[in-house]
Amino acid sequence: MLIFGHLHTNAQDYHLSNYNNNPVIFNPAKAGSFLGNIRIGAAYREQWQQFITTPFQTASLNLDASLDFGFTEGDWVSGGINLYGDRSGDLTYQYFVSSTTLAYHLQIERKKYTSVLSLGAQYGANQRKLGLDSASFGDELEGITSTSSDRNLLDDYNETNQDFGIGFQVTIKSKTGTTLVLGTSVQHLLQPRFGNNQVNARSNTESSILTPISKQMWFSASMFASVVESAHSLVFLFGLPYKTNPKSVYMFTPQLGMRVGDALIVGLGIDYKQWRANVSYDVTISSARSYNGGRGGLELGIQRILNVYKKPDVTPILLCPRL
Repeated sequence: MLIFGHLHTNAQDYHLSNYNNNPVIFNPAKAGSFLGNIRIGAAYREQWQQFITTPFQTASLNLDASLDFGFTEGDWVSGGINLYGDRSGDLTYQYFVSSTTLAYHLQIERKKYTSVLSLGAQYGANQRKLGLDSASFGDELEGITSTSSDRNLLDDYNETNQDFGIGFQVTIKSKTGTTLVLGTSVQHLLQPRFGNNQVNARSNTESSILTPISKQMWFSASMFASVVESAHSLVFLFGLPYKTNPKSVYMFTPQLGMRVGDALIVGLGIDYKQWRANVSYDVTISSARSYNGGRGGLELGIQRILNVYKKPDVTPILLCPRL
């Protein structure tokens, strides 16, 4: 049972503890920013099962691909599609996003570094729906009315609006193998309205570094910040990718991080050839800890990268019959 007051549609937006489970939805410049031709990914998150009968659930599916085409040699273009959905508790408040992405990657060769500047744009539709089967209203509970006027106003609430976002990213790789990534994006530039609420523009900033420690171990660190008006989120994530031996097809990445003021994040990533899986768990450290005993949210992610190799152009050789 849920006592329903006001609907705040601008309070719900993309949220993942490990944004690498679906990087393109946060920054369109990340489409095609990987080693390979095609990337397919999915993520699932569940949280707040201690408070409500039906926990908050998030699921996403993304696909992006690259083409060896550009204005100068070494550039490439990428495109992709993204599906993302939230279902919030007993009220069945649903937030669904479908978008398409286009990115251009400009490669710049320098004396000591390889640099890539990526620019991306994303256009799609946002849908918000409301189900009231599990909702209860004050006047109904008090027996004043059998059917609340609020229920009649909100029943079958379903709105869809268009949205647009842009982003850019710089990737720098040194000869020693260290990779540095800096990126930023602005989402909800069209500021769509749902009912009497407006979705305000959201800015995201990311930085990450991956550097080798030995032939079979690396150190990774990343920061992801998101700001919407006065609301903000700041996430730090650290990892130690390693192989049991340099020739192994497996890589394991234990992770530890924090969403500042909210939760500790513990996780484990496993790479097998072109497959990547990740599991993480939030341990609540905010005041909500007194209600959920520190138990936060479980998040799962999986990705598959495909390589499509071009057939080599073979120059025909004419054999002289006299030889």
